[in-house]
Amino acid sequence: MLLLSHPAINAYTRNISRALAEAGLLQAFHTSVALREGGGWSRWLPGRAAAELTRRSLPPELWPQVRRHPLRELGRLVTDRLGVRGLSRHESGPFCVDAVYHALDRATARALSRADGTVRAVYCGEDAAAETFRVARSRGLRCLYDLPIAYHRTLQRLLAEERERLPEFAGTFQGREDSAAKLARKVEEANAADLIVACSDFVGESLRAAGFAPEKIRVIPYGGPAGITPREPPTAVRPLRLLYAGSIGQRKGIGDLLHALRRLGRRDVDLVIMGSWVGNAAEALRPWSDLFRYEAPRPHAAVLDLMRSCDVLVLPSIVEGFALVIAEAMACGLPVVVTPNTGAAPIVRDGLDGWYVPIRDPDALAQRLDWLADHREAVAEAGRSARARIEEHSWARFRTAMAELGREQIALAGR
Repeated sequence: MLLLSHPAINAYTRNISRALAEAGLLQAFHTSVALREGGGWSRWLPGRAAAELTRRSLPPELWPQVRRHPLRELGRLVTDRLGVRGLSRHESGPFCVDAVYHALDRATARALSRADGTVRAVYCGEDAAAETFRVARSRGLRCLYDLPIAYHRTLQRLLAEERERLPEFAGTFQGREDSAAKLARKVEEANAADLIVACSDFVGESLRAAGFAPEKIRVIPYGGPAGITPREPPTAVRPLRLLYAGSIGQRKGIGDLLHALRRLGRRDVDLVIMGSWVGNAAEALRPWSDLFRYEAPRPHAAVLDLMRSCDVLVLPSIVEGFALVIAEAMACGLPVVVTPNTGAAPIVRDGLDGWYVPIRDPDALAQRLDWLADHREAVAEAGRSARARIEEHSWARFRTAMAELGREQIALAGR
């Protein structure tokens, strides 16, 4: 059996927990805030709170394995909503993200120390694995490590270079100045793992660049949603509508996109930016406000509606793991314009389902957008291809791969 620990409930953790449970491999799933799907609790909450907690729901069949440790995460959500930023300040606040992750790690380690002999492996997320791995190794268990973004050495290097390259967007990296202690913990976790599971080739390459042996790295890309209604192509001629979706900051290349649009200078290209501001992004983007329309974060169904009203997803990210918004946009029938650093390489085929542009190259991005504005039928054809492509790379395919991984690692623990 395998013990799973992850602070967040999202598409990834819903699918990995489901994969392990359906394969009969899941001993327990330790997380922070989780609710039972279809429990009726949402009707007692205001719309925004209900939407937030709906994202954290799990199906009833998983509930016997779910172990919740919610206090720190609830504190973070409340203090953020009230604007009491000091209590969730990066690394130091009692309700910061690091406090949430470390509290879960401690709780999981305690549970593991009391677990019976059926547990043969543990699977933990980045920043929430150190103490659990210590207990696991003392008991001779396999340690699996989930790395959802490029290894910190690559991440820190790229972001430091961005602060120098585009200082006007440097404030959008708030929270990325990690202490030496936090970085040392990351090193300890990765070194203690028997296997590091990377969500993309880009993440895998960042591990190899840091000196990790190839046999210690397994790349299993995330999947895409099934059953989403695709967009209806516009019946009238209108401007090409671009969509940027996700946290708004230079880690995802927002500065390069705005510079590209300024250079493009076309009135028949519109940009919609949807997401949450990172750091001082709202202030940093004010001089560029004539180039875009801002849309606030919203429930997932409304995000999909917004996607279907657009023509192309544009995400010129500097560093990612695997940007799930790419898969969702493709499921809606949108082609994508992305950088290789988005982690999209296993799915997006250049010129078929979308187009790649180099990182840090607004000129190349402007040239691609200019071409798309002049070739609307190519956009429509790539959208149809993207929709078909993501059906081949579904979450069902991901679940099969994770179940196979779980069986393999449990068997190795028994040798």
